[in-house]
Amino acid sequence: ADKAAMEAQTNENTYVAPDFVNHSPGVAKGWIKFNGTGTIAINASHNVASITDDGTGTYDVVWATDFSSANYGISMISAATFHIYEGFSAAPTAGITEVKTTSPSDDAAADSSRIYVTAHGDQ
Repeated sequence: ADKAAMEAQTNENTYVAPDFVNHSPGVAKGWIKFNGTGTIAINASHNVASITDDGTGTYDVVWATDFSSANYGISMISAATFHIYEGFSAAPTAGITEVKTTSPSDDAAADSSRIYVTAHGDQ
C-alpha cells in the first residue's frame, strides 16, 4: 500500500511497508512520557524533538515531524490527581503542543512528576 491508500484507509489487501504505517489515521504519530519536576527529562518518546520547561506546570512538546496542520488530536494524563490541559496560553501549532498541569485543590500551576502525551493526526 502507498501513502494515499493508507490515508484513505482503502482495503487493498496489500503489504504495508513499516515506513508507511505512520500514514494510517489510527496510528499515534507521536508520544512522550516525561518528568516535569526539577530539571525536566524525557523518560521515553517517539517523534519528539524536545521538551521545554516554560515555567511552573507549563511545558512545550516539540514534535520531530510537524503535523500537516494544528488540527490533530491530543490525549494527556499526569501523575496523581493533577489537572492537565492543552494549549492553555498558546494556540496549538503543527509542530508544538503546550501542556499545562495544575493542582486539583486550587487549580494553580503545579509541576507533575509524570506526564504522558499522545498525538494522532495527519503529518
